[in-house]
Amino acid sequence: MAPSGYIGGIAARLRAPHAALELTGPHGVGKSTLMRAVLAAADRPATLLRANTERRVRGLPGALRLPYGGILAIDGAEVVPRPVLAALDGWRRLRAAALLLTTHAPLGLGETVPVRAEAERLAGLCASLLDAAPGDLPERALALLLDASGGDMREALFRLYDLWEDLPEPSAPALAAELSRRFSS
Repeated sequence: MAPSGYIGGIAARLRAPHAALELTGPHGVGKSTLMRAVLAAADRPATLLRANTERRVRGLPGALRLPYGGILAIDGAEVVPRPVLAALDGWRRLRAAALLLTTHAPLGLGETVPVRAEAERLAGLCASLLDAAPGDLPERALALLLDASGGDMREALFRLYDLWEDLPEPSAPALAAELSRRFSS
């Protein structure tokens, strides 16, 4: 069964032959986390590579052996040299492959999917980490925490971890109570 919702919708768009999607947004909004979730839901062979600050994509030659119709995902594509991106775009078309990129700004290789940190996604991520239901954590308090973190999902998670560590008896209900206490409107 195909996943539904936000992640399932993005995964469905990757099923089209020659699809190219760019997950765009600033640092810390969850582009890399979203990419991994989409790849897990995509139902196609996929290879995930990470671009580094030396403008290299380690493992790229081997990844180009991906089966026909597979998905090549590159995290941090904004540092990949333009000629390499152009070559990958041509490779994608020849192999009926899909390209999934994370980048801070659109690169012009495919459909742009803006990624924003949202309290609902933060609640879902926390629920999965805590083995709790998404509604167990107060979404309004998480929204205020995100605002206090400058909209940076990573910073919000660091703050949540600090809250968790300070709890006398860590549990999802105790975290929910502490969030409500600290971040009530």
